Amino acid sequence: MAGRPGPGALLVLLLLAMQAATAGAMAVIDVEYSHRQLGNGWAAPDFEEGRILATFQADRPVSLLVPDSTIARVDSTTFERYFSWWETDTLSVAFVDEENDTTEVRAFPAPVFPLDPANHDLPVVHITTAPEHLWNPQTGIYVYGDHRNWNQRGPQWERPATFTYWDAQGNLEISRPIGLRIHGGYSRSYPQKSFRLYFDHDGEPETVEYPFFGEEAGPYARLLLRSCYHPGKMLNDHWACSLFADMGHQISDIRFLVAYLNDEYWGVYHLRERLDDKWAEVTLGLDPDQYILIKDGEAEHGDPADWWDFLDWVNSPADPASHEFYVQVGARLDLSSYIDWLLVNIFAAPSDNGYAHNLVLLKAAGGPWRFIMWDEDDLFVQDNRYSDYFRFFSAGSEEEFATYLPPHFGTDDYAEVAPWFGIFHNLMQNAEFRTRFFNRYAELAADLMSTESMRNRLDEIAALQSPEADWHGHRYWSGGGGPYTAYVHRVWPWIFFRNNTVTAQAADFRQDSLAEVELSRFEATAEADGHRLTWRTEVETDCDGFAVYRAEAPEGPFTLLADHTTAPELVGAGSPAEPAEYAFLVTTVPSQGASYYRLHHLSAVHGEVTHNWVEGVGETVPALCINEFMARNDSTIADETGAYEDWVEIHNEGGAALDLGGMFLTDDAAEPTRWAFPAGTSIPAGGHLLVWCDKDPQDGPLHTNFKLSGSGETIALFDRLENGNGLVDAREFGPQTTDVSEGRRCDGCPEWRFFSAPTPGSPNRELSGAGGGVPARPVLESIAPNPFNPQTTIKFHTPAGQQVQLAVYDAAGRRVTVLMDGWAPAGWHEVVWEGRDAHGGAVASGVYQVRLESGATVIWRKLTLLK
Repeated sequence: MAGRPGPGALLVLLLLAMQAATAGAMAVIDVEYSHRQLGNGWAAPDFEEGRILATFQADRPVSLLVPDSTIARVDSTTFERYFSWWETDTLSVAFVDEENDTTEVRAFPAPVFPLDPANHDLPVVHITTAPEHLWNPQTGIYVYGDHRNWNQRGPQWERPATFTYWDAQGNLEISRPIGLRIHGGYSRSYPQKSFRLYFDHDGEPETVEYPFFGEEAGPYARLLLRSCYHPGKMLNDHWACSLFADMGHQISDIRFLVAYLNDEYWGVYHLRERLDDKWAEVTLGLDPDQYILIKDGEAEHGDPADWWDFLDWVNSPADPASHEFYVQVGARLDLSSYIDWLLVNIFAAPSDNGYAHNLVLLKAAGGPWRFIMWDEDDLFVQDNRYSDYFRFFSAGSEEEFATYLPPHFGTDDYAEVAPWFGIFHNLMQNAEFRTRFFNRYAELAADLMSTESMRNRLDEIAALQSPEADWHGHRYWSGGGGPYTAYVHRVWPWIFFRNNTVTAQAADFRQDSLAEVELSRFEATAEADGHRLTWRTEVETDCDGFAVYRAEAPEGPFTLLADHTTAPELVGAGSPAEPAEYAFLVTTVPSQGASYYRLHHLSAVHGEVTHNWVEGVGETVPALCINEFMARNDSTIADETGAYEDWVEIHNEGGAALDLGGMFLTDDAAEPTRWAFPAGTSIPAGGHLLVWCDKDPQDGPLHTNFKLSGSGETIALFDRLENGNGLVDAREFGPQTTDVSEGRRCDGCPEWRFFSAPTPGSPNRELSGAGGGVPARPVLESIAPNPFNPQTTIKFHTPAGQQVQLAVYDAAGRRVTVLMDGWAPAGWHEVVWEGRDAHGGAVASGVYQVRLESGATVIWRKLTLLK
């Protein structure tokens, strides 16, 4: 690195000295300039912000030749003069020494560290804007000003600027206009403030495409320069977010760089994605009508009512221990990102995380809410090192909250955090969640969250920015990089002590959370000889054995079939330390209709204990779903008469053809028999059936006696009368757009989206636009056959060449095997799974999850192995 000043050095500028026409030696006077002076804190500074101090240092006693009230004498050889931000003229000052020799000095402030990308090992950003946009007391965005200018928000406080970017090798890559604003909350009080960069507000194009964060080149409409004023802010956020990303989750992408402001060194910054509607729609490519984004507890886009409804529901469950509760939570909340977000914060002992703060929630295309990590600044809090965040984040009462409240935390108001802590509190009442949570903790503790791994991550991040610590420290810390080095040295042992603490706390928390019989899996499957029940317990501390009950309906009544006194395979085989696997074959089964099974265990202390987990076999509802529909068809597809009518597509997810004759379709769930499918109507395995909802039954057998409302209503599919006329599937929808269909993201997927290129009668796929046939984002297309034995084929699509991981997980969230982990070219791919684990061993019958991670996209699909 060439031309770099040493630690603590000042750039000294000797502008001009002239000797008077008298005899004798001329005084030597150096002029040194300070960094631009900035306010620090929430109060108005007692000086003019943006000024620069010029210090005149003579080699002998001197005096001003002409008195000047703007120049202050410090001592016999030192004088000072402040230059205001608006001054543009060079100052000429004459000094006279004791021999009456005169020296004239010309002075005008120059940057202490002038712009030179070659001086840095990191990328360099240079922001230029008119000085008045920053320092004017009425309109400047950086100064406290006349009315806390820097705390103003909205487009009226945006200023035109130019963004110039050099890569780490010093190559000029980008120079273009932007809109510039101050960003942040508390960081607005810092001398080094954060900036928002709006590429969509000034200049063309409205996005920038460049691989700021790695291989992906955006596009980006808005970015942030986040302040690294404090040493911890240089380290903590990057550490936590990179860890969360390596766990497989979405973050606000981040990288270190150096920033200059109007040719002046402004320190180390984090370049970040700004998580707003432009990020969701431009960078992630989400449909504006198909997502909800919440940041720091406030809506960024869409109606957040679904999240508040979820919080209300999850905090008042009928039975949090039930299997139904676990399934319903998993349908509404991405438990994978939630658990990992919890574990990162449990370890890092933050001062203000664990609830709405520093958290982004994203619900896309009708899918579950995902937790997205960002702004993880206040971590590794020294006084919180021994705090038990397992119990704190799961506090279910004000008393528990007060008991486990860390010494330094952003609120002591339990009501503020109760809805958020209530998620963890109620999920910890559920054995399936507990198993998944502690399995994930054990997996991470042995890998990404081991002491060695977390220290290595700290060292790698520190190495990225340590070359800049002296410059940044000189600019803001009055002493070079010492504070940063001291912070790194403090965190390094902190990780060791904290990891030991968390290990012990996790063991105690698990021990205190477990039930006397921890049932983590229960399945019922049909076989040639009857119905096979399989289950797993993680812990048994009081269990003589099990009893099996059966009913004809999920709600009962249930009748005892067998218990441990009559069936040896039902005798308790577990222990407090080891899991146990059970299997029981029910050989006497009804000749028709469904059977529903439930387990009880027999406890010496509590008697017979019911497990509220019901599994059904042979349900009469066929594998059918409403897959896609259009309520405003103007020119998309015509029926056999040439008319453009409303339509509904029914999809058969099963492995055999299904007869729909006698089933019903309706647009009013209160009238389930409105229109009946004619006898002989069938759908082949994996096929689609189009029904015209045109109120013209005379036009053909698949024309209903009702129309769909383009303003929104409900479509429902009901079973035959002889089967009880139960609901098979339904979709409640809102206002529709002409020639845009609404459908499942892929056939049978739970997520719904709008299709500008509808797919009536064919598989649903995310398309790149009207008339396109290539999915615009990664798609996990199909798993067939499903259920399967002995093998199944998984088909997926990548829109561009990228890293892909395809893995299989069991029902408890443990990874079974990785089917693919590497680079995949753009296009469709097929991978076969033969029902074997990573060691080649055959896995047991049961329900599994396929996880596709492609770029920033993670998709889960369920599959079932039957033997």
